[in-house]
Amino acid sequence: MPPPPPYGASPYMLPAPGHTAPVAPPTPGKKPAWKNWWFWVLIVLGLALVGSLMNPSRASQTQTQPPLADAPLPEPSPSTPAPVEPAPVAPPAVPSSSAESETTATPAEPVVFTMPDVVGMNLQDAQDTLQALGSYLMDQVDATGMGRAQVWDRNWRVCTQDPAPDTTVPIETIVTLSAVKLDESC
Repeated sequence: MPPPPPYGASPYMLPAPGHTAPVAPPTPGKKPAWKNWWFWVLIVLGLALVGSLMNPSRASQTQTQPPLADAPLPEPSPSTPAPVEPAPVAPPAVPSSSAESETTATPAEPVVFTMPDVVGMNLQDAQDTLQALGSYLMDQVDATGMGRAQVWDRNWRVCTQDPAPDTTVPIETIVTLSAVKLDESC
């Protein structure tokens, strides 16, 4: 069976062997929608609408910002109550004698916590425990030495920790937790 004729050729007008069939020129028609300017305007407006629906908190944030101190307040209408002026804040106290101002300030006490024992805990639970104590600087290491990343922390168990349990450490200390998968041994 011979192949079907090309698009636009009549099946009754087959070319002679060795010749190509004439192809009809493309018919002039409407432009595709994406080539029209109004199509792109609709796309931009649709994306703006979706963006505003996805982030409704941004619109409420811009409405609740207090007016600037230098900006004039609008005149209240009879139906709206007058705005309440904020109470002035007292300036900080100034030392009365020059001897007090010459003393050097003592450095603030560093914030510390007692390192809990998290060995044997689920890695996510260990992280939650440390964060509850204020320690957010953590490094997780694959205890097998294969260098795997702990993508799903609940699937890992802590084998070792640094610093050691029951030591008092500053909040700025990086806590290193070495872990293995739940079905592996330490």
